[in-house]
Amino acid sequence: GSTNATGTKELRYIAVGSHAGQSIDMVMTFVGHGQSATYTSGETSHSSCGQTGSASDTSKQWDEGKCGDPSLCSNGLGRMRLYEGTYVTTEISFQETGTNTLVSLPGFYLSVYDLNWPDKGPRKEMVTFRNAVQVITNVGNTYLNTTEIATGTEGLSNYTVEPTRQTAEAEHVNFKPRKQSWATLTDKQMDAMVTARYPAGTSSIVVDWQLSSTKSGKKWSAMWFGGASP
Repeated sequence: GSTNATGTKELRYIAVGSHAGQSIDMVMTFVGHGQSATYTSGETSHSSCGQTGSASDTSKQWDEGKCGDPSLCSNGLGRMRLYEGTYVTTEISFQETGTNTLVSLPGFYLSVYDLNWPDKGPRKEMVTFRNAVQVITNVGNTYLNTTEIATGTEGLSNYTVEPTRQTAEAEHVNFKPRKQSWATLTDKQMDAMVTARYPAGTSSIVVDWQLSSTKSGKKWSAMWFGGASP
């Protein structure tokens, strides 16, 4: 983690790709309770980490890794680890390497893997893609349920995706190095993933991550994510 020029705590993943010959960093920042995302006009969140509604307390918890633990593996996939009862909003922006200059992409796809409802108990993993064009799941998928809410901007919606009750949940994926790859995903694991498509001109996206629960405690669960630009 580091702090950018505006004093905002950030996680910067260096040189994750390139566009028009320019090296790109992926920068993840926490969007606090009732605050606007830095780079996305009009986006506000209601993140509270499930512990407090105070913006200052929430930001401190985020900085200390108490409400979310995002990391990037050497295989290029990220992992968002959440504690039960946690709701976290992050902004992911694309910037010229080593700067705060935004890069406008010709579109962007973000995939989230391993959306589960462990044992159909009190914990359920959910994700909301804000201002996306569409979400894509396996054809005939009944494992995930999608709720669409129009944003008022033509062609864009907020999509909340969550697992439904199943007789058996998908096996957890493990994309850590020398563990699992895309080629080894089972049909059930493919059913537990979703891809959001963002429009041309995208330079940042806002994503809500949630491990809903009737409890709050130290149990945690992880969702893996990865992206690509056409």
